[in-house]
Parts: sequence; C-alpha cells; structure tokens
Amino acid sequence: MRLVDWLVSRSLEMNNGCLRFLAESQVRGHGVGTLEQGEPALQAQMIYSESVVASDSRRILSMWHLVKPRLPRASLVEQHVHQLTQLVETLADLPAPRRLGLSLASQAVEDENAKLMLGLVRSIPTARGPDWTELNETFTLDSALWRDAGNFAEVDDNFLSKRFGRAYRRGYKQAAALRTRSWSPQDSDQDTMICLHRLTQSCQLVAHHSELLRAVMSDKQKQQYWYLDKLNAALRTRQGIRQLLQFSKETDGSKKVTKRARKYLDGQDAKINRRIDRLLDRAFVLKPKKYARQQRETLDRLALSSVSKVSLAKSTVVEGEDSDASAALSG
Repeated sequence: MRLVDWLVSRSLEMNNGCLRFLAESQVRGHGVGTLEQGEPALQAQMIYSESVVASDSRRILSMWHLVKPRLPRASLVEQHVHQLTQLVETLADLPAPRRLGLSLASQAVEDENAKLMLGLVRSIPTARGPDWTELNETFTLDSALWRDAGNFAEVDDNFLSKRFGRAYRRGYKQAAALRTRSWSPQDSDQDTMICLHRLTQSCQLVAHHSELLRAVMSDKQKQQYWYLDKLNAALRTRQGIRQLLQFSKETDGSKKVTKRARKYLDGQDAKINRRIDRLLDRAFVLKPKKYARQQRETLDRLALSSVSKVSLAKSTVVEGEDSDASAALSG
C-alpha cells in the first residue's frame, strides 16, 4: 500500500463524515448556513464551535494541498480544489469572528464586557453561505475525485515525504522570525502580519498532515503534535480578534462604547499573544532535518506494506452516492 493510498482512505473518511452530517441536517430540516443567518434551528453548542463540515473541509483541503503539485493540470480536480478553497473560507473563515465574539461574551467575567461583545457581534455584516444542494454536490464530487486513481498516478512516497517536511520547514523559519518581533497591536508592522499569516497556514498544514501518523507516533511526537495543534488554534484566534478589532472601528455605535470594546479586545489580544509566545518553541522544538528523519521512522512504523491496498477504481458522480469510506478498502 502506498502512502497516497493511506492519505486517500483518510480523506474519504472525512468526506463521508461531511456527507453524513449534510444528510442528517436535511432530515432534521436544518440548513448548514442557518447559524450565520441568525436562525435558531441548529443546536446551541454549534454557536461556539465549527460544524463537522467546516472543520473537516479544512482538513480535506490540507490533504489536497499535500498532493497539489502532482495533480493533473487544467483538470476537474484543479477546479475542485479552487472551489473547495472558497467553500472553506465561507464555512470556516468568514463566520470565525462572529463565533469568537460570542465565545468571548460567554467567557466574560463582567456583564458589561459580555454586552459589549454581543453588541459587536450584532454589528458584523452577515454573508449568505452555500446552500445544502451546493455543499452536497461539492462533497459528492470530492469523493469521486479522491477515488479516481488517475489523479494520483504521479504521487509517490518520496514526494509526499518531502511535502511533509516542506510545510514544517517553512513553519520553523516563520516561528524563528517571529520570536524577535513585537506583539502589541500598536507595534505590529506589515511584515509581522504577513509572517503571522504564513505561520498560521504552515502550522495548520503540519497539524493536519501529522494527524495521518498519529496512531504510530511516539510519546514525544504526540506531545509536539499537541503543541502544534494548540498553536494553530491560538493563531486562528488571534486572527479572529484582529478582525473583531477592525469591525469595532467600522461600527456605527457610540465612541464611548467602541472604546470600551476595543480595550477589552486589546486585553484578549495580549493574552493570546503571550500564549503564542509560550507555544512557539515547543511546537517547533525539532530542527527541520531531525523532524524529517523522525517522520520517515514514523512512516516505517505505519507499516503500510501490510495494509490492504485502497481500491481507487474510477467512479462517476451520481446524485445521492454513498461515500462510505469503509467501501474504499478491499481485502
């Protein structure tokens, strides 16, 4: 079994989870975008956390990025990756500031701060997300493309191993560059913001790629993965806080209320910056060469040669197709 076969099987599992969530949502009469429209249809906990579709679509996109340089050019799969990128932004990135604002309101010790955050959330403009049919079609197509062996004909184990290492190497360099920079909202220059954005992307890729090997990681590797995952979450929270700060500038509320909201957000910003500082060293504790060497050893422990080969027979997109990932394994 090739490493790409393992990657495909894991991606199909996540894809199946998204399709199952969509099917259950339709049965319950819930639209995936109802939360962003302010409708009370979805369960209360989803106000404060991403849905399966939002979180797993980000992970699936990370898997596509892993193989992207070897995908057929100007093909359906290339168009799909572009469409999935836009879908992730709509489902996971655009609603993030609103979710964060509600979360900060729920965590606020003082009622005044809770009211400030709720008022700010209400001022954030809403954008209509994709409907159920569009999402279902996207993930049905995603399933078919992962099952098409022709899409991965040029993807070998050596290439994937280098791609794993590349994302970590980039994150390591960005983390090193950030250690010497200022974190205060007033002093953060454009270069710092660009470095943070790139680190967020690299950290997310490394964390998602590491999940493929989690079952055979050593205790030290699991510990580093934990820090990578927490750093990824902290960086995304920082992005959300900065977006809320920007919204507070654009709101039509009184200057006094806006000033108090910004003061509270500046305090939250300082907290998350200190958290990022603590996580940076441990998330990227290994130098890139040592990390790559450990990764190769982990792949050996995965023992893919003893796993039945994934069946990747070409399939056509059929409406309502069952994408159960267990059907992708034969033998």
